[in-house]
Amino acid sequence: MTVLEVAFVIGVTAVLTGWCLIRAFATTAPSVASVYRKMYGNPLAQARPVATSRWERPTVAVGHALAGTSVAERFAAAKQSELRVAEVTVTAIATRVVTAVLVGFVAAVAATILPVVAGAQVPVWMLVAAPFVVGLVTGWYQFATITASLTNRYTDFRSGVGAYIALVSVCLTTRRSATEAVTYAADVGSGRAFELIGAAVHAAPMMGLQAWEALDAVGATYGARELEDLATSIGNVATIGVGVESTVVAVAARMRQVGLDDMQRQADRQTASMFGPTMLFVLGTVAFLAYPLAQRVLDAFTHTS
Repeated sequence: MTVLEVAFVIGVTAVLTGWCLIRAFATTAPSVASVYRKMYGNPLAQARPVATSRWERPTVAVGHALAGTSVAERFAAAKQSELRVAEVTVTAIATRVVTAVLVGFVAAVAATILPVVAGAQVPVWMLVAAPFVVGLVTGWYQFATITASLTNRYTDFRSGVGAYIALVSVCLTTRRSATEAVTYAADVGSGRAFELIGAAVHAAPMMGLQAWEALDAVGATYGARELEDLATSIGNVATIGVGVESTVVAVAARMRQVGLDDMQRQADRQTASMFGPTMLFVLGTVAFLAYPLAQRVLDAFTHTS
């Protein structure tokens, strides 16, 4: 057998082995939560994206299988609010990662075969290992990019929630009622947070709900505790008749402080991450400037001796 044939056989064997391992883990005893999701549906992990062509169906099937594993379930539970804000399912993420792995694998195979066809000598271990390494790195990079995008979008959503609560507190100073302030503030701003809050507030009367009940639902769905606190305060106004201005102002102040703390932590992380490159630059500069002096000193000792 030639080198290409050996590499092809090893690649096919590795792919089949991985598929068998996935099937082996997938057929273990399912948890109660996974059985419940299969019976009643779970939009975060079980939603199957529609394949637009026959070439996408295998990756979608693999992504759907990976979304049912315990690792994907833990990821969905940890990123539940972020996934809902971004309107992304775990199945879609798994499909994109699998697609990236396949693209990297195929590109690496093509890149390693071309030199062999041209007559160059390529080590066998490189022909075998390079496609798998490139595929894994490509998949990891795709997953890291998606995770970072989810975090950034959820951070923007939280910032929008803080801006909305600040607008509500300002509206309450204009002698508007709590319900009017909630509705008006939702119409003024823009962004993902204002879109979700505005849609919920405007749909509340048609569903027989109060505006503060819609706010509470949005806060519970997307992990915004401040919206739940705001809804509780407005609900106390409607049921008990207590004042809400001081509570809303306190919530807005807390949101601003949380935002400032997040910015400070981000700035500290960026400063800490620059320590290594800065030290390398300083050491390189010192070595560059000190090398001629060290060379002259060594030459002087050599000629003296």
